[in-house]
Amino acid sequence: MTTPIAGIAFDSTVLNFISGQDSDNVTIMARAADMSALSDAQRKAVGSRPVYTFSVTSGTETISNFGGGTATI
Repeated sequence: MTTPIAGIAFDSTVLNFISGQDSDNVTIMARAADMSALSDAQRKAVGSRPVYTFSVTSGTETISNFGGGTATI
């Protein structure tokens, strides 16, 4: 999958894990992070570099465990 922000690839283990979720509606999102939500230390560490958030949801549930597979961003 490619977005204007990043390319995201899942191995077959992840795809099988995601397809086994209860919902037929899976959403993969990549977007610019809200810099104001970062702590001062985080903003200092990031400097002027961009920060992004990535998420995978199945229905209303966030998927944060990919069943032992890997995701490449």
